[in-house]
Amino acid sequence: MNAKLQERREDRAVAALALVTPKADLKAPAAAAAEALEKFVNEYAGTRAAREAQLTRANLLYRLARYGDAAKAYESLLDGRDPGWDTLVNESLSYCYAGMGNFKKAAEVLKPVAEQISGPLKSEVMRRLAMLYEQAKEPKEAVVYWRKLLDQPPDAAMVPYLQEKLAAAEAQGKK
Repeated sequence: MNAKLQERREDRAVAALALVTPKADLKAPAAAAAEALEKFVNEYAGTRAAREAQLTRANLLYRLARYGDAAKAYESLLDGRDPGWDTLVNESLSYCYAGMGNFKKAAEVLKPVAEQISGPLKSEVMRRLAMLYEQAKEPKEAVVYWRKLLDQPPDAAMVPYLQEKLAAAEAQGKK
C-alpha cells in the first residue's frame, strides 16, 4: 500500500515538475523560475523529481551568478548514496566557489573528483585543479597537477603548454 502511494506521489511530482522547469524559450525571468523550483522542491521533498528540480535550480542560480545560493543548492544534493552523482555535484560546486573567488575551496572540492574519475574528463579536471591552485596562490599544489598531466600521455600539441605551466608554477613555489 505504501509503495503505491509513493509511486502516485512520484507520478504527480514528475507532472508538476514539467510545469515549473524552465524551458529554453522561457519568458518568465530566471529568478522567478528559480523561486518556483524552490517551492516545488519543498512541496515534493523526497521524490526523484524534487532532486532533479533542485539540480535544475542550482544550475539556474549559477547561471544567474548567484554563486552562494547555487553552492547551498548543490550542497543540499550531496548525500553519499551515489558516487557518480556526488562527483557531478562536487564538480558543479567547485565552479560556484570559483565564482565567489574562493579558489582554494573550489580546488579542495574538486580534488576528490580527480581521484574518482577516469578517461578524458580526468585530464580536464586535473588541468582545472592546477589552474585553481594557481589562482589560490598555491603554486606547490599546482605543480603536482601540471606534473601529473605531463606524466600521462598528453596530446603532443599540449606538451609545450604543460611544460611552460609546470615551470612557471615551480618558479612561483620557490619564491
